[in-house]
Amino acid sequence: MAREVKKLKAVQINSLPPGTHSNGGNLLLRVRESGSRSWVFRYKQNGRPIELGLGSTDDRTLAEARETANDMRRAIFHGQSPKEVLRIEKPSKTFSEYARECIRP
Repeated sequence: MAREVKKLKAVQINSLPPGTHSNGGNLLLRVRESGSRSWVFRYKQNGRPIELGLGSTDDRTLAEARETANDMRRAIFHGQSPKEVLRIEKPSKTFSEYARECIRP
């Protein structure tokens, strides 16, 4: 029987000590000695552990990180790469499009 992992609470995020803290469902919170905090999705492919960064806690809330992790687990279940979930989330603008927006008078 699998042991149950205590899920993180939003109020805990900024007070956890350095280390890796599990939320369950392949979602981890990595707290560095410097105090930076980031979300990580960990899974295995061909027996090898793979970690995908989901961004800083400043950029993605706990709820958003859980939703992304759910989407990634669903992608794995359907035989797809969880990296595809991150590609879908990214804006499709090119550098030149961003540059034009910044340069416009």
